[in-house]
Amino acid sequence: MNNRFHRYCYNGLALPLLSVGARLLSLGNAKVKAGWEGRRGLPERVAAFRKGIGNKPVLLFHCASAGELEALKPISLEFDRSKIALAVSHFSPSAKTALQNCSEFDFSDYSPMDFQKDVRAYLDALRPSVIAITKHDVWPNLVWEAHRRSIPVFLINGNFHARSLKLLPGLRHFHSAVYSELSGIFAVSEEDANRARRIVGNRAPVLVLGDSRFDRVLRRMAQQNGLSDYLKNWCAGRRVIVAGSTHEDDEELILPVLARLSSRIPDVLAVVVPHDPSPKAKLRIIRRSHECGLSIVDLDDNPEPGTQGALLINRTGMLADLYRIGQIAYIGGGFGKGVHSVLEPMACGLPVLCGPRIHVSYEAREASGEGIVKLVRNRKETERLVLTWLTDSFVLKELRNKASDYVRKRGGVSSKIAALLMEALRG
Repeated sequence: MNNRFHRYCYNGLALPLLSVGARLLSLGNAKVKAGWEGRRGLPERVAAFRKGIGNKPVLLFHCASAGELEALKPISLEFDRSKIALAVSHFSPSAKTALQNCSEFDFSDYSPMDFQKDVRAYLDALRPSVIAITKHDVWPNLVWEAHRRSIPVFLINGNFHARSLKLLPGLRHFHSAVYSELSGIFAVSEEDANRARRIVGNRAPVLVLGDSRFDRVLRRMAQQNGLSDYLKNWCAGRRVIVAGSTHEDDEELILPVLARLSSRIPDVLAVVVPHDPSPKAKLRIIRRSHECGLSIVDLDDNPEPGTQGALLINRTGMLADLYRIGQIAYIGGGFGKGVHSVLEPMACGLPVLCGPRIHVSYEAREASGEGIVKLVRNRKETERLVLTWLTDSFVLKELRNKASDYVRKRGGVSSKIAALLMEALRG
């Protein structure tokens, strides 16, 4: 099959169906609706930015959402912005919120919808010299149109997990038609690089550079802890277990375990932070805690420090700092689509417990092999592991050192990525 056939199938069949589905979904989904509405006037906003910077070359980064945006920040710091303008596009509204107080880029806005006319209008207005897409949010028409215009496009922090749909025989041919027109793929690991090569063969260079998220996490750890004195005092003198980014399946496992632990070890304090803080999540966690006998209070109620077994923090933006005052972390997502980031707790020297689905996270897989991340499937083994770590200070100290070393040794990726992008900018 040639590329013309794949482009016809995508633009004539798949994209119109996706568009209709997304528009229908937007009728009842505020996030999807915000994405459609946020793109109104996009070419005009881009054109105004380009007019303001004159002929300065533009390096365009692209990310899917707020999580992927974090990996771009340390890379942006490697460039001299008096000579190069840094722009970032994003697909999800979550990144728009995260970019409101972001100083790392000269311009930020939604990416165009991947219709040919929208992509062409966007590139006409911005005229980027190089495009760098992080992780996986590769849109076919953007790649094809940039290639037609001889604009180099790179995939950085490339992640190709073993269960990726891109590797299925029928879909692999289509993705080969897209990814083979990239100027380079910078993979996070040798495993991911080998999977990328199964898609592109020798038609696009594939390098193993690592993941710039390590640099972002290390930079954050070097900054002052942003927690309030009130919260630090709340946790002072307690052995803190942080249950971060939890979903309902995670809470069904971890909350009864925490209840048993708090009754056996009085100085244990669990800090519970749901993945999607909301009134619904708050009610769910408080109700389940009461059912299993876990004494829990809500930070929103400004409770006085006491002997409670758990503290609910139904807020965003605090989790990375909370890991700094913890001893052990439980990370959610491992009973759903895949575990959430284990980098932040490991950078703080916390061994990690999570559910078994870690296929989407290469660092979770690697750290699991080193014993830093432990996969749990039931309450009994979860309680056994936590008790072992809490009652054997030597074992816990060794694991904490291994966790922080794992992250520290993998820093320095941002400068490597930036050097290759600079080379492309120089032509």
